[in-house]
Amino acid sequence: MRVNHIALAEQLLGCALDYGPPSGGKIIAYGPCPGAHLHTTPSGPKHFRMIFDPEGHEMPHEHCFHSSCQGERDAFIRSLIRAIRAAERAENGGKPLPRPQNTPRPAAPAPRPEKPTFSRELAYQVAATCPRDITEELLRRLSPIEIPPDRHRWPELLIDTLFQPGERILVFTNMRSQGQYLRVAGRGNYRLATRPGEHATPCTHLPDRGPEGVWYLCAPVTGTWLPNPNNLDPATRQPRPGRRHAECCHRFPFAVLESDTLSPRIWLQILGILRDRIAAIYTSGSKSVHTLLHLPGCATTAEFNRHRQELLRRLVPVGADPAAITPVRLTRLPGALRLNKTEPDGSPALQRLLYLNPDPQPHQPLHTMPCLR
Repeated sequence: MRVNHIALAEQLLGCALDYGPPSGGKIIAYGPCPGAHLHTTPSGPKHFRMIFDPEGHEMPHEHCFHSSCQGERDAFIRSLIRAIRAAERAENGGKPLPRPQNTPRPAAPAPRPEKPTFSRELAYQVAATCPRDITEELLRRLSPIEIPPDRHRWPELLIDTLFQPGERILVFTNMRSQGQYLRVAGRGNYRLATRPGEHATPCTHLPDRGPEGVWYLCAPVTGTWLPNPNNLDPATRQPRPGRRHAECCHRFPFAVLESDTLSPRIWLQILGILRDRIAAIYTSGSKSVHTLLHLPGCATTAEFNRHRQELLRRLVPVGADPAAITPVRLTRLPGALRLNKTEPDGSPALQRLLYLNPDPQPHQPLHTMPCLR
């Protein structure tokens, strides 16, 4: 290309681009997204790419895995095109180059679907349609698996009931870590090392308390450290190792529902009429209730995200937190104490197990289920 489009793009981005394999006769290059600060999920090294015509006859265009940065990307492309036109004029003695005639205008992009928004009025209307008063006590009576009175049995009961024997489930006392414990469903518990190359050690019990509570990752993992393409070392630009990201997960069998905008009483009424496969319900040790929805046969993040779009469309307007419905999601582990919260009697708050169903059926709302005890 006579005017170096790539060099101008790198100048505007402030860094060199990384080249990928050519595709369809075009040059593919990866770099930082101009709107990365607007991304709502972590940015990966190949999430933003640019496509260049080797001959320079066509203007560059871009694509990003994220949609929240579209405005910044549009502004970047406009700036790049202005820079290319200015360079063309300079090479042509200050005169604009002749433009090709009858060049078809690019098709207008398809309108984006509107993001669902929460409506408190709608949430209360939907809750009022539940013909049964869904309380914590009722959920325990409806639960196909009996909830034992000893809270120390709840963590292993939940994991062994919902996951296949031998699947590995990470457990956290620090949600910003890579996990402190591992439960092998039906087989045993392990205390995990903090660095790659160090061995886990068997332990008799999972943690029963934490400064902010205890969590587990609701997707089974390999248990090994793998490079995380969404977490780059700023010095080397190489992926850092982790054991809780999507590449570490075998499948994505559950979506987490919670609401921080509605009271537990109203949210339980909405859960009572859902026709989704509800596998478990438990409290957060604070003001919210966590619900696991079973997604049969969901083996990849792409399959999960197809379910996610439908869940967002239906449930965000009635109070579901959209940020919680992601393939890789920590959720509260029932039976643990949350030491930074208290019960009405002043004791540490308990993450209470309310309902557990190993084989939830579609189109069977909680309000239609018989009491088992």
